[in-house]
Amino acid sequence: MIKIAIVCKIMPIYRVGLFKKLSKSTGNFRFNIFGDIKSQKGIQTISQATVSESDLNQINWTRTKNYFYKPDLLLWQTGISRSIFKGEYKVYVFEGAISHIGVWFQSILCKIFRRKVIFWSHGDRGLDKGFKAFLRLVLFRFIGDGMFLYGKTQKDVMVKKGYDPNKLFVINNSLDFEKQQLEYENFDVELFNEITNKLSFLNKAFTILFMGRLVENKKVHEIVKAVGKLRNSGILINCIIIGEGPEKLKLQDLVSNLNLGEQFRFVGGIYDEKYVHQYFKIADLLVSPGNVGLNCIHSMAYGVPVLTHDNFIFQNPEVEVINDGVNGILYAYNNFSDLVNKLEYWIKNRKKSRELSQICISSIKENYTPTYQANAMIEGVKKIL
Repeated sequence: MIKIAIVCKIMPIYRVGLFKKLSKSTGNFRFNIFGDIKSQKGIQTISQATVSESDLNQINWTRTKNYFYKPDLLLWQTGISRSIFKGEYKVYVFEGAISHIGVWFQSILCKIFRRKVIFWSHGDRGLDKGFKAFLRLVLFRFIGDGMFLYGKTQKDVMVKKGYDPNKLFVINNSLDFEKQQLEYENFDVELFNEITNKLSFLNKAFTILFMGRLVENKKVHEIVKAVGKLRNSGILINCIIIGEGPEKLKLQDLVSNLNLGEQFRFVGGIYDEKYVHQYFKIADLLVSPGNVGLNCIHSMAYGVPVLTHDNFIFQNPEVEVINDGVNGILYAYNNFSDLVNKLEYWIKNRKKSRELSQICISSIKENYTPTYQANAMIEGVKKIL
């Protein structure tokens, strides 16, 4: 039996599906996940308050405690070094953040004790300069035995920079697809009507949705301005904003200043799939101007297409699921006019339909599920042993 340690800073709720699949893996591998449940940067973590006891019982999990100097600088994570000294695990998978001192120490310790190291990361996208670029090169190329990457674009960039393609494993990303499909197939009409009435839009216009942290780099203000510009052209759009963050008050002020209050609803952070599904059922299109991430996977899993920008270097890897013009649409990076034009095009030419929903769902079912991700991780582990 080969034991593999998955070392995460925190135990995010969005990885419950993957953690369950890894914990259930059969054959010659046994996975155990290490992580803290203290929330960081607004990311919800697994606990009895957020995850059912049934789900928690399906995860092989050791709780750790984190010590941070700053939010982006992890000094230490308890329990990991002890397990390395005891020789419990043959392979360690670390989140590959170069600013985390604990990761450096523990990965070097693994090399001393002849444990295999895989980094799970966005990789080396070639955006760093100077000493930071050097640190990333040392950690990923010389300390790591392999890398789990979220997308093909990341792998292509790293191969061009001289990394060994045989040590780069694209595992994609996922949410709890099985749970989402249960919600999709068991549609709660009463709850849908309740939420629709609560939103109380005054018209039955095309509805867009944003889901994510309300932070500056998400450029949610461009959604507000686009809705305003299209209204001035005679095209009404309703917009639902799901999420919390430091930009919320600014966005609400912008909505008010542009007299768009009747078209916008800020509903806060929502994590229960039973409720999340209802909002996606109402929406015709997810719009994410700054970049997409798991919100793209979330949206398509419920059959809703996605609009975002086309510069994959400044995107998150989940953007690769979008087939431009088929299950979503891409606009020119940093081009607000093109965002407006593409949004208008989609409203006029791509009406919501069961066929379109099934195309979106199939895009996720093929390569962006916990089953796919867990199998890809297992194959990667096999190749480095």
